[in-house]
Amino acid sequence: MLLELTLNSHGQFRRDKFDAEWEYHPYSARNGGFIATLLDSVCGCAAQTTLPAGTAYTSLDLSVSFLRGLTSETGRVVAHGRVTKPGSRAAFVEADLREANGQLLPSQAW
Repeated sequence: MLLELTLNSHGQFRRDKFDAEWEYHPYSARNGGFIATLLDSVCGCAAQTTLPAGTAYTSLDLSVSFLRGLTSETGRVVAHGRVTKPGSRAAFVEADLREANGQLLPSQAW
């Protein structure tokens, strides 16, 4: 998996994802677990930007809406996590996944 950090600021985290052929099912669809992991990762990193250094965190809930499928034709995607409500005990974060042209793919709220 090739990920490139492209944005890291207070309450936000973004990664660009490059395609790797091994991440697809034999019928050219992207694995849904891979998509959920990518979204969960940027949510966690966005939440971490609002916490003091060294503070641990974990996901409390994960919900992914698959708005469109990802196929081998999709190409480069961008995952962007944003903190909507920071907190010391629980933070609310949302993320989306977009094609390089900005078209929305799966999104997540957590």
